[in-house]
Amino acid sequence: MTASSSSVVADLFAAPGDMSRHNYLHQQGLDDQTGLSWLLDLAEELVHDDPTAAEELSVLCDAAAERLALDQIAARACYLRARIQTERGELDHALQLIDQARASWSRSGLPVSALRTDLGRMQILDDLGRHQEAVQVGNRLIAELDRLPGGTPEWEVQEYVRAGAQENLGVAHGFLGQHAKALAAYARAETAYRALGMMQELVRPMCNRGVELLELGRAREALTVLRAAGVALTEQGDRLWGAKCAGDIAQAHRQLGQLFDALRALEPARVTLDQLGAQAEAARLQIAIAETYLALGLFTEASVEATEAADRTTAAGMAHDAAAAKFTIALSKLATGDFDAATAELHAATTLYDQVGDAHHQARARLVGAEIAAAQGRRVEAAALADTAAADLRAGGWLAPLAWAELQQADLATDAAAVTAHLDQAGVLIERLGLPQLRYPYALRRARLHRRLGRDTQAESLFRQAVAAVEQLGARLPDSGLRMAFRSDKLAAHDELIDILASRGDDHSLQEACRISDQAKAQTLTNLIEGTIGPRERLDGTGAEAQLSNRRIDLDVTYGALLTADAPRRVQLRRRATLLEHELKLLRLRTTAGTGASRPTEHDFDPSPAGGWPAGPNLAYHVVGEDIIAFTLRDREFIAATRLAGALPAVHAQLDRLSAQWYRFNIGSAFIEKHQRMLVRTTQEILGELYQLLLAPIPGLTDTDTLLIVPHRELYQVPFHALHDGSGHLLEHRTVTIAPTLTGAPAAGYRGINQGVLVLAAPDSHTPSVTSEAQALARLLPDARILVGDAATSAELAAALPGPGVVHIACHGLYRADNPLFSALRLADRWITAAEISELDLGGALVTLSACESGRPGRGTAEPVGLAWGLLAAGASGVVVSQWVVHDEATAGLMREFYRQLGAGLRPAVALRQAQLATAHQHPHPFYWAPFSYLTASAATISKGSRHAQP
Repeated sequence: MTASSSSVVADLFAAPGDMSRHNYLHQQGLDDQTGLSWLLDLAEELVHDDPTAAEELSVLCDAAAERLALDQIAARACYLRARIQTERGELDHALQLIDQARASWSRSGLPVSALRTDLGRMQILDDLGRHQEAVQVGNRLIAELDRLPGGTPEWEVQEYVRAGAQENLGVAHGFLGQHAKALAAYARAETAYRALGMMQELVRPMCNRGVELLELGRAREALTVLRAAGVALTEQGDRLWGAKCAGDIAQAHRQLGQLFDALRALEPARVTLDQLGAQAEAARLQIAIAETYLALGLFTEASVEATEAADRTTAAGMAHDAAAAKFTIALSKLATGDFDAATAELHAATTLYDQVGDAHHQARARLVGAEIAAAQGRRVEAAALADTAAADLRAGGWLAPLAWAELQQADLATDAAAVTAHLDQAGVLIERLGLPQLRYPYALRRARLHRRLGRDTQAESLFRQAVAAVEQLGARLPDSGLRMAFRSDKLAAHDELIDILASRGDDHSLQEACRISDQAKAQTLTNLIEGTIGPRERLDGTGAEAQLSNRRIDLDVTYGALLTADAPRRVQLRRRATLLEHELKLLRLRTTAGTGASRPTEHDFDPSPAGGWPAGPNLAYHVVGEDIIAFTLRDREFIAATRLAGALPAVHAQLDRLSAQWYRFNIGSAFIEKHQRMLVRTTQEILGELYQLLLAPIPGLTDTDTLLIVPHRELYQVPFHALHDGSGHLLEHRTVTIAPTLTGAPAAGYRGINQGVLVLAAPDSHTPSVTSEAQALARLLPDARILVGDAATSAELAAALPGPGVVHIACHGLYRADNPLFSALRLADRWITAAEISELDLGGALVTLSACESGRPGRGTAEPVGLAWGLLAAGASGVVVSQWVVHDEATAGLMREFYRQLGAGLRPAVALRQAQLATAHQHPHPFYWAPFSYLTASAATISKGSRHAQP
């Protein structure tokens, strides 16, 4: 738009009211056919950049044309308004405007222009999922154009409409899964636009051709086409189609395993479509974002996005897109094991796909149905569904989902020959199409087949390939939260590689199994140290800052309400907290993806620990299926690996019994006093059973006064220092330290209490002893900086670091099982989450969390991600944390004794042991003295300078 035309539009919009605007048109000599045509030209220029302004101009021109009886102008204005309404998803209104435009052009004696309205009709029919009708309209339109005489004044418009009809036919055929017909139609459209010299219009079928290539699994070819189209659209300044093309480029990246590149393409496109008010395309893009979250392992986030998209597309009558959203919800529910919800959403998606005649996604839906049936043990039904889906996908030429179908058929086959045949077919497709996201499941299945057939050497090689595939794909993600989510459901290859190596029994294989186990267990902590979880918000003025602030405030209030709510209200509040947590994660993820951050450096998986093994004695566990493998090391030498066959279910049973014992202390002090001996005896019995399961069978642990233990998964719930060998608890004989990894542990990072002490105590009505605990520490440590009550804020904590050698925090703690890095501490001003804590710089300080459940892990997680991991990632040399709800009075005494021992020069693990022994004399039951354990850092976690040097 030229400067003069911009000035006219600005003056026109500045006029107050319709009458003033009409007067302005008259004064400028624009209230005739020539002037109104010029204004509509301006409106068409604005339609993809400023649709609101374009609509205002078209409405004004329509009104003027009606007053002046200019049918051609009225028709053109109506059709332009229909285009804008279509982009907004107001499809019924758009169809009405198209009918009006057709009638006006017919009255004007312009049959080609009247026929042109069928292009808009086809687009709307596709948006409504009525693709077969769109094909019928397109074919009829071309037939009517063929019957018109040549050489008419509208000849060029006639050829343009013919090209548009071919383009729209390509869209409809693509939606119906008829990709060969779609590609042929796009080729005809491109040829026609090129012959007419319409290079701008040429880009649209080019984009759509890229989409068809994606549907056929030809992602690399599609990416080349789409990138070229994206460049052309940028040069043309077409923001709408540029954003649409970005969504397709993201899909290509996703197929190629370039997941963060997909996000980087999607987030700016989301902003553009929201700015343009293009609601229909924004909803489609939201589905693409949900699909990308799904590939990243962000299953809840995928469900949230897809659910919102499903609501938007359903309300707009966009059946096909609503089906895609429902299908994505079903996949996210399946990934989290919610089979009932997955089945319901899949049924809804299938019904819609049937309605719109999408054979491609009908087959894919059957494939997901097979996964659900297999997961629920209905293998015959699952096999039938998978076979039917595979046949349909093969017949349609949809090769990318066919590769996954072959993998599923391999899972469901009953003999080795059938498994081999299906895996062979899948392998050919994966390599031919370049599908890196399928290399991990393919290698895992092939390895399992070799192991089943006794070919352990081949199995080992393939397990290594599967491990490498996960690590290499995950390494491309720049955010540790993304890497953690991506890896969370892909650790089976690590486990089975460790299992096969440990089964051999030779020293070399056992040591390598131990090394691989060690790195796999510490991967998330390593990622937290290298980066941040949930990026620091790089806000861009688009409202993200206000949204983040509002969500944080709302979440803070919700956490506070959880402390006092009754049981029914607590359920509601937990749901609210979960929703807010995921919204915060999404907002942070969007700001990261929107910055266009550079791709991280890729690296290979290296199972070798830096610096060799620690001195020991050390005991590292790894859970493999129902077995537990225990690796024993001493004096920097590997001693043995002990397989505790089938022990895990028994450990689960004892941990459940132990949790029930801790729960009894909620009944009341009178009950505890009356039954104390019985409670002690029962608890010691449980702790004795756990000792017999986990420690008694393991050689090389006798005659030691220290023991470092690296747990795995649910074994982080075991209070190892409290296990009972029949003569006493383990801490009566030795000092027990927990570590996240053998590599570099125990770290020599503790700087000593003489380097300064910071105490933050945030009391409330539910923690009455917090103030007295702080006062006691003040008497015991006269040089300590004590911040109590309103002074104990998150800002004061951050300002004091790095510096003190010891940090003591006494407050409420909250463990969030679903989102462990949202586990939080309640300071005076607000809740501070583990994610935020990980961004502090503790500089090697010892941190004590005198808070309930501050070290609680979730069952089944490879690492106890939460407050303890956040502190280690922030550079703590070690942390003292609790595994269950603590007793205020007993804890206050334990802490006083702990710091007295630290002041006497004892190291943290030894000081904690002495404090626990002293507390046990007054309170014999382990509930009082055993909740706290000492978790030491590895050497790598203490140095954080390189991370905080980043801008």
